[in-house]
Amino acid sequence: MSDVSKSCSFVVVGVHVLAVNEKGQVLLKQIGDRWEVPGALLGLGEELEDAARRCFFEETGLVMGSMRLVGVFSGPKYRFQFDDELAYLVTAVYATSEIYGEFFKANRIQYFSLSQVSTVVEKVHLNFIETFRKQSLPGVYQ
Repeated sequence: MSDVSKSCSFVVVGVHVLAVNEKGQVLLKQIGDRWEVPGALLGLGEELEDAARRCFFEETGLVMGSMRLVGVFSGPKYRFQFDDELAYLVTAVYATSEIYGEFFKANRIQYFSLSQVSTVVEKVHLNFIETFRKQSLPGVYQ
């Protein structure tokens, strides 16, 4: 048994949505003083794609059309503090460029260029974006 599994109390499943506009900018949501890819934990009995659509709407006010799976992320860097216990996160990340509606006014939501993202986003979320970039621009990352 690894040190990660010994020190973590439970596993949670989450989803995140990389929304990319026609300029190639990524939509991020501000939480406190940090920026993140919109996402949430999966509800009991909820399917991943349904959770992605739900959380994207709840966090942004926007509706998305088609989406594709970027990847499923897990491992030691996805360990986090949840209340008084350490948890281990497995998260599915989806991408969409079909975005409809208006932002919720109460939330701090903003598009960032791919060159700006690395300076504002949390490291774990940067991994989602870098994986997306490698898939979308394969010649650049060979």
